[in-house]
Amino acid sequence: MTGPAWLSWLFAVLMVASAVFHVGDLVAAGRARRQHRYDVDLTHLVLSTAMVAMLVLPFGAGQATTWALLIAVPGSWFALRTLGVALAGGVRALGQPARQLAMTAAMLFMVLVAGGSTAASAAATDGTGMAGMHMEHVAGHGTPASSALSLASLTLVAVLALVGACLARELGGSVRAHGSGGWLRTRGPSLGCELAMTSAMGYMLVLMVA
Repeated sequence: MTGPAWLSWLFAVLMVASAVFHVGDLVAAGRARRQHRYDVDLTHLVLSTAMVAMLVLPFGAGQATTWALLIAVPGSWFALRTLGVALAGGVRALGQPARQLAMTAAMLFMVLVAGGSTAASAAATDGTGMAGMHMEHVAGHGTPASSALSLASLTLVAVLALVGACLARELGGSVRAHGSGGWLRTRGPSLGCELAMTSAMGYMLVLMVA
C-alpha cells in the first residue's frame, strides 16, 4: 500500500536534506582533521538515501538487494558496538550504538520486505520495478506470514517512537542550553536529521500494516 504522494515527497525531501547535511558534515570534519563520528554520519547518509529511493524512485528486487547489503554493513558494526558496550557494563553509553542499531534494523527489515513484495508483484505483472514504495505484504492479509510482518512492523514502530522521544528530548535540551541560534553550532542539526529519519521510518512502517 502506498501513502499520499505529497507526504511521501515531503519525507523524501527531508531525507535528501539529511543526506546533504551528513555529506557536508563529513567533508567539514575531514578538512578540519577533527575527531568525528564518521560511522554515524556514513550510516545516516546510507539510510537517508535508501529512504529516498524507497519513497519516490523505482524500487525493484535488485535495488532491494543492493540496499540490504549496504545497510547490513553499518548494522553489523553497530550490533558489535552495542554488544561490546553491554559486555563492558557501560549501560550509560549503550544509548548511542543501540539507537543506531535500531534504525539500521528497521531499515533493513523494510528493504527486505519491500524487495520481496516488489518481486512478487513483478512476477505477477511481468514488471521490473515500481515508482515509490509499495509496501503491500508478500503474503495475503490474514495469513500467518502477514500477521507476523504486521507484528514485527508495529514492534519496530514502537522502538522508533522511543528513539524519537529520546532524540526530541536531546534536541530540546540543546536548544534551551544554547539559545535559538547557538544550537545550530552544536549537535542540534544532527539530532534534527536523526529525528526526521525516525519519523520517516515510522511512516514507512505504518504503510506496511495499513
